[in-house]
Amino acid sequence: MLAQCTCPRCGQCAADDRVAQAAFRCTACGHTAHAGVNAAVNILRAGLALRDAAEAAWREAAPFRERRSHRFMLRYDGGIRSHLADI
Repeated sequence: MLAQCTCPRCGQCAADDRVAQAAFRCTACGHTAHAGVNAAVNILRAGLALRDAAEAAWREAAPFRERRSHRFMLRYDGGIRSHLADI
């Protein structure tokens, strides 16, 4: 229900914004839309925000992933264990 009562333009969430079963009208900015379309826009924005956060976390962890794979290659590449002390 939260996605259906939140205005995609100004972000206000009020139960009064649902004029009818299928009608949405924001009392703050006057934006009008079909309630289903309004909910779809809000759900899309939330999904894109989650995707962006996951991609940022993946990029931030890249140096740690590279270091781990580097240790793995050194440890199992011909038994060279002396290089592990340098890492």
